[in-house]
Amino acid sequence: DDYGKWGKRMTRRTRVAAVGGIALGVVAVWAVPATASSHHHTWQVKPGTGTISAAVAKARPGDRLDLAAGTFYDSVAIQMTLTIRGEGPSTVIKPPPAPHSPCDFGPSVEGLCVVGQVDSQGNPVPTNPVRDVQISGLRTTGFSDSGVFGLNTAGLSVTDVRSDHNGGYGIARVASTGPVFAANTASFNRGGGPYVGDPP
Repeated sequence: DDYGKWGKRMTRRTRVAAVGGIALGVVAVWAVPATASSHHHTWQVKPGTGTISAAVAKARPGDRLDLAAGTFYDSVAIQMTLTIRGEGPSTVIKPPPAPHSPCDFGPSVEGLCVVGQVDSQGNPVPTNPVRDVQISGLRTTGFSDSGVFGLNTAGLSVTDVRSDHNGGYGIARVASTGPVFAANTASFNRGGGPYVGDPP
């Protein structure tokens, strides 16, 4: 199945990071998705390398990231309720020169990767998804894996996103519930364009 292969890669990534001493907290990162707080903040994010991931690291559940027009070089892991909004196709996300997201492993680099809790085998824990992530108004292109990918999500919303020339899916979610995919364009991707599969 689709998430089985991804889950096994995720488990290897976690083990490699822990064994290598890069980030012992990576195991915890994938343990329990955070829930939204009552105090929300809007972060203005400028183009550059790793600027979206840096903003996600500072953000709290329920915050919003407004991405300016321009080119971002980033591979972003999201495991809490967030809203990420660009300014349309002029907000472009491409692979960074040295990917280090826990979603990436070897040559497989994800664009925006939304992941709820997974177990020690890399399988989703359906009772603890990441909830209500909203992604809109941007373009993901050139990733060796998927442009936008969700695993174990609830209420993932992807709208007005262009995802093209990626080695995996354009826009996809697996083992998830209640997705909204609307007004997107997915073309020239090696996998499916917009893809919804493996519901729990």
